[in-house]
Amino acid sequence: MLVPVLLLVAGLAAAAFPLYLVLVAEEPRTDVLDASAVAPTSTSSAPSSSADATVTTEPPTTTEPPLPELVPCSGNLVMIGDSLTSVSGSSLELVRALIDAGCDYDLVGSTTDAYGNAIPVGRPMIAQGGFNSCGIDGVLYQKRATLEQDPPDLALIRVGLNNFFVPGSADERNPDVSDEPLEAYTRCVTRMIARLRDLNPDVTVVLAKPHNELALELDPAIDRLGRDITRDNSPVIVTNRITRVDTDGSLDDGGDIVHPTAEGAAWLGLRESGYLVPYLRD
Repeated sequence: MLVPVLLLVAGLAAAAFPLYLVLVAEEPRTDVLDASAVAPTSTSSAPSSSADATVTTEPPTTTEPPLPELVPCSGNLVMIGDSLTSVSGSSLELVRALIDAGCDYDLVGSTTDAYGNAIPVGRPMIAQGGFNSCGIDGVLYQKRATLEQDPPDLALIRVGLNNFFVPGSADERNPDVSDEPLEAYTRCVTRMIARLRDLNPDVTVVLAKPHNELALELDPAIDRLGRDITRDNSPVIVTNRITRVDTDGSLDDGGDIVHPTAEGAAWLGLRESGYLVPYLRD
């Protein structure tokens, strides 16, 4: 029996939206990585009967505008999220894939969570399992001193599963939660990005949509959120999602159809990096 596993993808579309600098993923751009896609065409300028026929090279009749270089390939990088980041390591696998593609980052953040416990994946970040967007915003505020020393140039944000998976869950871990998950998600993600911009006005943000099926119908609203909060000097890149059918359970840790195994996280990171690579800048 096939078990659908929704995995989150930080992909970027073939076409950018320059007015908003918000990119919504559909399919990765493979043509920009293939020089043959823009190779000049050859045509004969002399009659075929001529023994001395020459071949002239003409440029393509149409060219595509260069892709915006929105994603820094070096500098300070902070991973922000819930258990998908701190336990499953999905964001860390994306960073590893980008490093394999030639990038060089310094991971910044804290190696402990909101309660002072060690982060399971053992890398600096701002993360806490079980927290929704408002709870994670609280952790970002709590750990701000660690980021003041090394302001991030790139922020990878994976939050929201705990907004939509358990809607209306208000407790001490997830403050400032209304009965409307989207309202809480929007308010706290906006505040989170404002905190990052206080640290670095030019920070680039990759905002990954919650991939639980309960949030699917909210995709347009999250796209609109990205357009509303992006800036020319501080772009917000909103990602799409991808569905992978898992036939043997190897990508699903614990059977909750939420947390990937190490194999699943590595696959996700590699797929995400394929979308981001065309938009990297030095």
